[in-house]
Amino acid sequence: MSPTDWRKLALACDVAVAWLLKEQLDLVAKIWAFIDTASVSQKHKLIAKLQTKSGNFSWDDTVALMRVCNFTLRNNTRGSGRMFVHQRTARKFG
Repeated sequence: MSPTDWRKLALACDVAVAWLLKEQLDLVAKIWAFIDTASVSQKHKLIAKLQTKSGNFSWDDTVALMRVCNFTLRNNTRGSGRMFVHQRTARKFG
């Protein structure tokens, strides 16, 4: 390979590495935007309470857990018409 070819290859590698680093930083930023760090502790406590299967997981606990997971409660009335909707994906549960 000629010196020019080596320089082109090195430049291509530099560009590829810079692109990968940018993609990784973008991914990390998206993950941090998804996780509300203030609610992580509350989320873990609610999940632990749910996993105990002791029967004392209330509707209010359910609503609180879904809210820290970025869901909103729609049709907040009594009965079967209530559902949770994810704020970003609009995925529905209920």
